Amino acid sequence: MLSDNADHRDFATLLLFETIWHQGDVYEATAYVIPFLYNLLEYDGPHDKLAIAQLIYAISLGHPPKISRCEGDNKLSQEWRGNFIRQGMDLEVEFEKERVYMAHIRRELKARSDEFEEVLREAEAIWSGEG
Repeated sequence: MLSDNADHRDFATLLLFETIWHQGDVYEATAYVIPFLYNLLEYDGPHDKLAIAQLIYAISLGHPPKISRCEGDNKLSQEWRGNFIRQGMDLEVEFEKERVYMAHIRRELKARSDEFEEVLREAEAIWSGEG
């Protein structure tokens, strides 16, 4: 993400969008990447702060894959529960794991949200032609 090569930076950003946030899903590893993303927002380098801010924003809207797919949907929950039982797992335990890492993600996002807000203000100024 700090490469002098713009193509490499773009590819690195794409990889993060595909791994720590993907089609709205966030994962346990996502929480551990957030401090590094905030560090990049502070760093004056060749990277694209707007892309990093967009990734942080996408993460803030993210949801865990299992809970978002079946919690509240009895039929789908029963299907997932059956699949988990066959694998020796418990759906409720998996839901709880997702709740725990979502809380971790929320704490990490909140910890340095002032930096994120500053980048969003800068981006808004650029988009409006004032920056």
